[in-house]
Amino acid sequence: MSKALKPADARMGGVVFELERFELTTGAGWLLEGRWFGVRGRRFMRPTLTLTGDGRETRLLADLAHKPWGPEEGQPWEALFPGEIKNGDLAEAELTVAPDITIALPVPDGEAAGSKKNSRSGMETLSREIAETQREIRQSKRALASAEAERSRTAAQLDALVAEVAELTRAGEEVQHERDQTASERDAAVNARKAAVEEGEAARSAAERALAERDAAVAARETAAAQRVAALAARDEALSERDASASARETALTERRDALAARDQAISARNAAFSARDAALAACDAAASERDAATAARQEALAEREAMQSASQRLQSELTEEKAARGAALVMRNATVARHGGGYPPRLTGAVATAVVLAIVVVLLVVIGVF
Repeated sequence: MSKALKPADARMGGVVFELERFELTTGAGWLLEGRWFGVRGRRFMRPTLTLTGDGRETRLLADLAHKPWGPEEGQPWEALFPGEIKNGDLAEAELTVAPDITIALPVPDGEAAGSKKNSRSGMETLSREIAETQREIRQSKRALASAEAERSRTAAQLDALVAEVAELTRAGEEVQHERDQTASERDAAVNARKAAVEEGEAARSAAERALAERDAAVAARETAAAQRVAALAARDEALSERDASASARETALTERRDALAARDQAISARNAAFSARDAALAACDAAASERDAATAARQEALAEREAMQSASQRLQSELTEEKAARGAALVMRNATVARHGGGYPPRLTGAVATAVVLAIVVVLLVVIGVF
């Protein structure tokens, strides 16, 4: 059954440890299980279990395997403390997880100190009373240390308040001094203002007279300036008219020079055009003469070619006829020789003559075809 435990330090009243299990395990050590409340955002140091028995204290450090330094609000928390102290010798147990968080744990098996007193000897009772006294002394020391720390903080706050009061007093004195000095300066400023007002009145009268004199001088100066401006305007107008006349004359001269230059250019262009025209006409006449000569030469060449073609054809015809006549005469001569030779039989002689005539005819046909 769980039991809610609170730290011995009164300032940590919001922290509660709900104990669920605290026992000695076989061969492992002391096992502690429970839940923490009021420790949101805090981080524990390595938990320490302080066991008191037979007037001796034994401090056991928690095994890091359970990661006991990061408690979560209301979540299961577990720590294992390896140690050799026996359950029967245990009289008091305390759990320390932070400098300001120490929880007094009940002795395992729920045995109270009064029930054990009847079963133990006087020495054990004395040891338990000594342990209880030591525990109360430790709690008193922690409370004294807490009170001392609180007194130190209060003393420091008091010193700060005293220093602040002294600073405020000094500032008030400085403000009073500055206020008195400001009042003296204000009176001096009022007197100076009165003197300045009187001097201002006199200066204003003198200024008014000076302004009247200045206005008269300004009016005279403006009149002279107006006359000067009128004279300058008349001079400028005369100069403008003179400049306009000179400009018009220069413009007329320039236009006359431009007209003469244009006329000269026109005359030069006309003469150049006439010269180009004469040259073109001469070139045209020369080209016409060359064309006529070329036409005549072409006609002569054509006539000569036709004459040469006619002569060539005539010579070709004559050559063909002459070759045909020579062939026929040769055939006839061979035939006559063969007839009057008497050396060959008549039938053989006729056949030879026929073959010779045929060969001659073929040769003539070939010759005629080649030419």
